[in-house]
Amino acid sequence: MKFTHADCAQLLAAVDPSWRIREIEPVAAGMLNDVARVHLIGDQPSSVVIRARHFEDSRYGQEFAAERFVYALLPEERPARPHLYGVGRLGLHRAAVFEDIVGPSLDDMLKDTAVSDHEKRGLILQIAEDLAIMHSRPAHGFGTPRTVEYAPDQALAFWSGLFSAEVEALGSIAPQSVPALADAVRGWLGAIEKAPHTLLRPCLVHGDVHGRNVLVRDGRCILIDWEAARFRSPAYDLVQLHTLDLATRPADAALLREAYLSRRGSTCSAETLEGLVRVFTGFWRTRMAIFMVANDRPGCPYFGTLVYWRAFLETGEFN
Repeated sequence: MKFTHADCAQLLAAVDPSWRIREIEPVAAGMLNDVARVHLIGDQPSSVVIRARHFEDSRYGQEFAAERFVYALLPEERPARPHLYGVGRLGLHRAAVFEDIVGPSLDDMLKDTAVSDHEKRGLILQIAEDLAIMHSRPAHGFGTPRTVEYAPDQALAFWSGLFSAEVEALGSIAPQSVPALADAVRGWLGAIEKAPHTLLRPCLVHGDVHGRNVLVRDGRCILIDWEAARFRSPAYDLVQLHTLDLATRPADAALLREAYLSRRGSTCSAETLEGLVRVFTGFWRTRMAIFMVANDRPGCPYFGTLVYWRAFLETGEFN
């Protein structure tokens, strides 16, 4: 997507007529959105971020600029998140304008050998506390911030519906792997049926917590990109951190689980939480693979390439 001066100027004028563009800096091209930093003339603010939607995916129910609905459900201070200035259009695309958070990502920090282990652990503890605070927000059932589909005591039915939809979708992509996924789903549902109520009851989740959606400014973690926010089981929010950022850091993964449970005051063991994270990890990987293959998305090394996800579906190793 091209962030032209004319399109960006029109969008920004609708948000704040006093803003004038000095420079446009493309930042990232994601699976659904492209992002650019716009440097402004003056310092109030000196720059903003534009997130523009280039791909619509109604099946997975992401809400563009969900910050409009989610921020009102959260405490004012934590978790920290960028201010949303406004929503409009960038040419033919929907776009949102955010506060520019300047700082490295959590992914960068964890990979940086110059960052001490003590500092890395401190960031992980921050994320554990932020997730615990977010998950303490009450939910009236499973669904999105605008539509609740299942009651709080219907976790098994809710997850069964999502799992079954992926089995059905797989039939048109890799039919030879459908029996393996159906078998995996039976195991996932069995684990959910035995899981503690506190780890299943719906709450507000970010839905896309991974190292590139956590920016670090002045030592403070800031969660960005809330488009996948919805009401789900809390363990679902730990999946991508464990899979994408902490898979090679088992001690830090354990620290995250233990700190999270402690902050929530849960009597569940870290091993119990880890087991449920494994269930949702299998589901997340399956859903990601079907999305990538069905929509012919190229992917990237961080999330996995299209070649990787196609092989994953064809081999049928879902657990």
